[in-house]
Amino acid sequence: MVELRRAVEADQRQLVQWAEEKLSLATIALDLVQQHRAAIEADLGALQYELKVRAPARVRRRVHAGAGAAPGARRAISRRADACLRAQTDCVATPRR
Repeated sequence: MVELRRAVEADQRQLVQWAEEKLSLATIALDLVQQHRAAIEADLGALQYELKVRAPARVRRRVHAGAGAAPGARRAISRRADACLRAQTDCVATPRR
């Protein structure tokens, strides 16, 4: 009976040790995931800034002109879109008739 009790206590100590190790590994994994998430959020913020503020003018001109605009309207819209970019404003350019 005493030997059985010692074996059970030894098994319990080992199981508690394994549980503590699992908890430690889970905590480390959570910290790493949170660090990567913060890095990704920072990168996304920088990307949004690049796309919004520092986008090339030709890309914004395409957005302002629209797919169905006539060639002359596209030139007029492009000039107005360039003016919007120089003024750092977000304006919607419409073709003049």
